[in-house]
Amino acid sequence: NMAAYELVCGSIFWPMCFVLANVGGTSLCSWRERLDNKASENGIRDADGKNEKLRSSSKEIAHMFVSILQASLTSIAAIIILKETHQDVIQSRSQTLVPYAYFLLPYFIYDLVVMYVAFPDYLINATSRYKIGVYFKKRFPLILHHVLIVTLGYPVLLNYNLRKGYGDFFFGCFCLSELSNPFLNFAQILIELRFQQTIHFAINGLLTVVFFIIFRLAILPYCYIIYIWQQEMDWYSSLRRMSLICHFSMCFIFSFQLYLLKSIFRAARKRKLL
Repeated sequence: NMAAYELVCGSIFWPMCFVLANVGGTSLCSWRERLDNKASENGIRDADGKNEKLRSSSKEIAHMFVSILQASLTSIAAIIILKETHQDVIQSRSQTLVPYAYFLLPYFIYDLVVMYVAFPDYLINATSRYKIGVYFKKRFPLILHHVLIVTLGYPVLLNYNLRKGYGDFFFGCFCLSELSNPFLNFAQILIELRFQQTIHFAINGLLTVVFFIIFRLAILPYCYIIYIWQQEMDWYSSLRRMSLICHFSMCFIFSFQLYLLKSIFRAARKRKLL
């Protein structure tokens, strides 16, 4: 069974990537600590007047590296899906979409676990109940994102009777939204290594907002535009042909993306980056 094979491959691939990335994360943390020690010896202090101990977590950095890998692979898959289906955005079928979806499914389970495992070191001695509470509070947008994809997105994607094979192009568009994630994850790596005050962080922050707006917000109206254009009908007639569930789903996804963007700005303000 090809689906089972892809699920097994995904279940092995993502945790193994995390194990390997953790080696690199540990090396980066050690390198940053050496920089701090050298600066301390030379009498150089942090902007707040303290030589604080680096609180970066190799596990959190490894988590971000794997997230960047996942976003990159998903974006590549999205481009392939769009090339396969752009001639007819409704009826064209992709040979890539479903196999990759099965391979990607274990990632969402893996990521929920690793987000908890990679929690900051200062919670290492906290009770499990307190740690879980903080985990849900701090990671709520991502937890909600993963749960919605697994419980709502996948049943629609994989249930042939529900959508009769239609709309692979639009799933490719949704996958393309991952293009904004490498910048988000790279920003977290820079924060973990305390490089918030560098030009690299500022440029990355600008690219994060630009890519988020283009590939998570603007891409949804684009889906409507290309559908109407291929129908060769007026806007009103084309939109009426779409089911209410499609309109509701698009509005819900757009609203959720706005919520994520708001969360990004809220986190930036909390860290005094805006």
